[in-house]
Amino acid sequence: MDIDHRIVPLHEARIYLMERLSDIRTSDRIAKLKTVSSRMNNSDFAFYDRIVKLQNELDARFETDHLIRQYFTPLKTKHSTVADFPITIGGMLLALSGEMDEPFGFDEMIAMYKSWPKERLIRFFFMTSIAYFFSDPSETESGISGFVAAADELLTDYKDKWALVDAATNPFPHLERLRPLVTNVAKEIELRSRGLEPYLINTAHELSSFGDNEKIIHSILKVKLPDEWIKDAVVRLSLFSFDEFNFYSSPYDEGAASSDSKNGSNESRVLIVGGVYMAVVTRADEDFGKAETHLDLLKKISDPMRFNILHDMCDREAYGQELAEKYKTTRSAMYYHLEKLMGIGMIELRSSEYRMLYTMNKRNVYDKLNSLRDYLLNGWKPEDDEE
Repeated sequence: MDIDHRIVPLHEARIYLMERLSDIRTSDRIAKLKTVSSRMNNSDFAFYDRIVKLQNELDARFETDHLIRQYFTPLKTKHSTVADFPITIGGMLLALSGEMDEPFGFDEMIAMYKSWPKERLIRFFFMTSIAYFFSDPSETESGISGFVAAADELLTDYKDKWALVDAATNPFPHLERLRPLVTNVAKEIELRSRGLEPYLINTAHELSSFGDNEKIIHSILKVKLPDEWIKDAVVRLSLFSFDEFNFYSSPYDEGAASSDSKNGSNESRVLIVGGVYMAVVTRADEDFGKAETHLDLLKKISDPMRFNILHDMCDREAYGQELAEKYKTTRSAMYYHLEKLMGIGMIELRSSEYRMLYTMNKRNVYDKLNSLRDYLLNGWKPEDDEE
């Protein structure tokens, strides 16, 4: 399993619309984190500024109308989670699952919902919308009565409660009303985010450089998942989730064991959508005290051509064919070396009008070589002896 740099437009539309009328939006989180993070380099700032620009463009393109207010106004709750997770009717209806067939589109979501028994669908809506507000969701009653009881315990407004229950028990008319808005927002996001592909590729490569599948997923989720979940997990990046992750699956679902499953087990995949800021978080959390971390780095840059390419990229940009000609090798061989250097975060991509250009990520090179020095010297500095 690799981290796929491609975003899921339907997920992005869901998060964007859920935040549209909330107190804290992606642009607010970016503004706050930019002031406190010491691990963000210039390319990080450029990337995040583009996300803010995308949000503003969507705001201008889609005015706040009655439909958005009806389905994406945060419902008032009696208490909140640490993350102040907004409950919206539309956000509940647009929850994804690893069981969906790619490209994770609106029609695929509808088809998945229609294939499930009603009790399972209601439980799914509960787990992906209001379960966050209960200390132990597994102890809540399942089915329609359990959903109603949970909504009654959580929500302050009587009308909000019954609007949420109505959408959960009879979702398809609501989804058809939302279809034009959601599909258009998703299309706009897909179109306008194409210029961000180099940043997304760099982020995916950096996350992949932190270790094997289990370590990467643990770095993103901060929890340990069963091996069988990790084996088949689909990991995609997200712009609007930014500093959070979304974990789409239904392993908790009593209805997951269908007659089509082998031995009655749940074979659904896990879809993990991690915000792009996770690369910075993982960068900061990375354990530089392990020898294998540094040995892998030394192994990757010890190839003479790779080392010279890295040095060559310090103060210039170049595209793959240009480098292949300079070092008298094939394009495929050059891209192999470039992939290795991107895999350890030492070079990165940016797009020009006509091509993809490579350059050194100076901040990462500086940090990684400093951490190697600190590891070998156990943090010793020359001034220590002077003291």
